[in-house]
Amino acid sequence: MPGRRIAGGLILALLAVPALFGTVMVVGMSRSVLNGWFSEENAKKVTKKIPGLAADAFEAAKAPGAISDPATKAWVEAAAKLKVSPVDVLKRVGVFAWVDSEVPRIMGIYGAMLHGHRPLGRVTMELKPLKEALSSPQMRQYLADVLRQLPACGPKGQTMWAQRVQQHATARLPACNPGVGLEPQAVNLVVDRVAKIPDETVLGHSDRDVPKIVLLGGTRFIWLLFFVPGLLLVAGALIYGSAGRRFWGAMGTATLVGGGLAAALSGLIKGMMSGVVHTDPSSWSWEGTAAFWNTDAGHILGKKMASLAAVFMNDLFTSVLVVAGWVCLIGVVFLVVSLFVRRGD
Repeated sequence: MPGRRIAGGLILALLAVPALFGTVMVVGMSRSVLNGWFSEENAKKVTKKIPGLAADAFEAAKAPGAISDPATKAWVEAAAKLKVSPVDVLKRVGVFAWVDSEVPRIMGIYGAMLHGHRPLGRVTMELKPLKEALSSPQMRQYLADVLRQLPACGPKGQTMWAQRVQQHATARLPACNPGVGLEPQAVNLVVDRVAKIPDETVLGHSDRDVPKIVLLGGTRFIWLLFFVPGLLLVAGALIYGSAGRRFWGAMGTATLVGGGLAAALSGLIKGMMSGVVHTDPSSWSWEGTAAFWNTDAGHILGKKMASLAAVFMNDLFTSVLVVAGWVCLIGVVFLVVSLFVRRGD
């Protein structure tokens, strides 16, 4: 019955395979986001990289020609003259320790809520330990030491520092040492800015911002998304061959094609994204931040942050490849079954 087989083949090719392909992509990415991104383990992998990336960024900033802005260059050179690096200071005062504890804690909370292990509610980031670290005596001393390494201010620089102190403004601080008279006030200017940071900030109200069906059902019932393509596969295969070898052969071929296409595309995108995260950061323009990424500091920081983005991109598409692999395996099983059953039509 050629007409019946044509109809069944069209259902498989135009409906079942695309539906299976899309489901594999959605399920794979969802598994990565729900089970990988929002987990303490993955957050710890990222935070452990931050001190090293910060050290690399500072070393890159010290390289000749890395920074063209005279003021920024002067601040970097002043910090480089000290025996202790800014990264070491941040370690000593506890900034990185705060990052190592707070970021995984927050991601763990979101993960627990996504899996239904924790009641939905407000999620906050505790900033008080960070404030205490940035305003500690060690940090004050370090800022004073950096300030002393700058060249002495001329009349214009003295006036600019006096204005900044009077206005409590920290934007574009003059790259010169105002002298003993203004040095303590200059340090206090930066530290007082830190004091204005709130003790905590609300990251979100998950019970309001995300539907509960997504939070509670997303991780538990995500595999039910395969019901629709599965139904289309069975319907198309039954029409193509109502029983026996043709049925299982059609099921296996369509399943293998759907899973194979998803695996091929995710592998291609994974390779492309690896290149994208290493592109020139000056081309980034998310929410008007292109101006920052176009600066020397933005270029250096963007290149060093690429490895952090790569962690998430790798997890995202690796998860798709795993799901696609299981789908392809099921397709192979169907094809093997078709070899051992009778031709039923």
